[in-house]
Amino acid sequence: MASSSRSARGAQTRTVLAADVATFGLDPAAELAVVELLRSARDLEAVFAAELAPHGLSLSRFAILMELRTARDRQLSLTALGDRLVVVPSNVTKQVDALEARGLVTRVPSAVDRRMTFVRLTEEGAALLERILPAHYAGQSRLLAHLSAAERAALIGLLQAVQRGVDEVAAASASDPAGGGRRIGRGRAGAADGAVTAGVGASS
Repeated sequence: MASSSRSARGAQTRTVLAADVATFGLDPAAELAVVELLRSARDLEAVFAAELAPHGLSLSRFAILMELRTARDRQLSLTALGDRLVVVPSNVTKQVDALEARGLVTRVPSAVDRRMTFVRLTEEGAALLERILPAHYAGQSRLLAHLSAAERAALIGLLQAVQRGVDEVAAASASDPAGGGRRIGRGRAGAADGAVTAGVGASS
């Protein structure tokens, strides 16, 4: 029965998409690629969330700790954190408050501009990451165990090409009054965010 139901849904989906090809100019390959990217992103977030839960960390809080770990002097301003993590400042403040309450980060006033406050990774925060990272990095390797080294390199190139497309769409959206100037895409150019946050975003 379940197999029959899936088959019926699949046939219905193909019928609708075939009509969309004719009506809207749908590119089926592009549609499938985007769906698979979204599904993979969803599943990766679930895997990482389950991994971090025993340590009392959400994805966003882990990403903040990782950003601070790789920053100069292990500290960043709240604005810089928001730019790197692509989250609104109020959410950065909320997440930093929670991390500070646990002693994993501390706020440090700027020696140059008293209006600016930096967030610094504490020794306790660094020690927590030291406990998390061995299993975290091993888990990343297992996630890509079905890909050869060459396939992994090709995947990186393909995802970077997709990111360029995302950046172009984001720029167009930001400059389009009809779109409300909403900011999408990542906050910085250059290396992929995963190289800094070890494959974890800050969407939660």
